[in-house]
Amino acid sequence: MDVEPGNPEPPESHWIELARAGRDEGWRELHRRYYAGLWHVAHQLLRDEALAEDVVQEAFIKAHRQIRRFRGDAKFSTWIYRITQNQARDVLRKQQRRGKWLGLFPLNGASDDPDAPEIDAVDQGRTASEDAALGDDRAALAKALATLNPDHRAVVELRLIQGFSTEETARILKLKKGTVLSRLFYSCQKLKKHLEPTYNEQ
Repeated sequence: MDVEPGNPEPPESHWIELARAGRDEGWRELHRRYYAGLWHVAHQLLRDEALAEDVVQEAFIKAHRQIRRFRGDAKFSTWIYRITQNQARDVLRKQQRRGKWLGLFPLNGASDDPDAPEIDAVDQGRTASEDAALGDDRAALAKALATLNPDHRAVVELRLIQGFSTEETARILKLKKGTVLSRLFYSCQKLKKHLEPTYNEQ
């Protein structure tokens, strides 16, 4: 089905059906919609811009091969995020086997990559001191996140930063809902412990 000029934006299901039919415009639109968020998820795990790009591209290649298996039982976003998470974790395991430390995961807006998601525009209404305080807050949170192991950090990234529901996070990570909740609770307690001294000083 082609979209007539001037018609409202078609639903995502339209682009998924085009992708399932092998139409390039379907894949282009899905790539446009999801690339930034998927890049951020991969970058959070790998802390390497080039690797994150490779992971996302490989995730889309795998999605292209497997699209006929996508039955719509879960959201497309859940499906493609799961593929990306699995691909990033495969790369992470290979890096760890080589003994490479992949430590600090930057926050939304912490990358200077133009395709990275959630880049904060400069707020013209903020003062220089407020901008400095925001930078300090971001740095403090980055240090706190670095204390979490990758499994707990993945839950925080999807649930709190990307905004997925608990159920969606569980499906993406292939975890039970209770496991997501317990990891989230543990992570929040640990983050609070690390962040309290910083905010008590302000």
